[in-house]
Amino acid sequence: MGEKFKGQNGFTLIELMVVIVIIGILVAIALPNFVGAQDRAKISSIKSNAHTLQVTVETYAVDWGGNYPNSISAIENQDGYKFFQNPITGFEGAANVSGQGAWRTNDDGQASGSDTALLNSYGEVNQSKGLAIYVGLNSQQNATTLFLSATGAGAGSDLTTGYMIYACDKTGNPIRRFLLSNGNPPPAGARLLQGS
Repeated sequence: MGEKFKGQNGFTLIELMVVIVIIGILVAIALPNFVGAQDRAKISSIKSNAHTLQVTVETYAVDWGGNYPNSISAIENQDGYKFFQNPITGFEGAANVSGQGAWRTNDDGQASGSDTALLNSYGEVNQSKGLAIYVGLNSQQNATTLFLSATGAGAGSDLTTGYMIYACDKTGNPIRRFLLSNGNPPPAGARLLQGS
């Protein structure tokens, strides 16, 4: 009954510590890659939302003789409008004044302002996290869309003959080298597309 098993020793403390250190190193390598993959997936989802918005805007133009929408309500009233979801905040549809939604029109009417406006002096970061932003443009590439209320009330009366759509990352800054447009974008959009 008091028989001892020979040759069945357990792991030493050193061996256990080596295994724990190796596991720790593997976790330290894998965790940033996992977080980076999540961020890349969210950016892809935001870009997908922008493409969906572009399809809606182009459909609107087909229905309205080549004129693009100049307000949120015009877009939302389209047949087949989809309430897509913001992957950063989880909100759906058109954003309210605090940015709770998946997309909105520009709120300053300065699409043709400084060519670095979208890259270096973009002031809407707190309301733009994960949003796809639509800017209707007239023939002089000035913005016709205004975001003065959740419905886009106060939009300009000029015919909207063009547009640009850009998207914002999790910090609320425009995503560089990404811009959707039906023609040559204004200077700020062109600079964003170049990413410089």
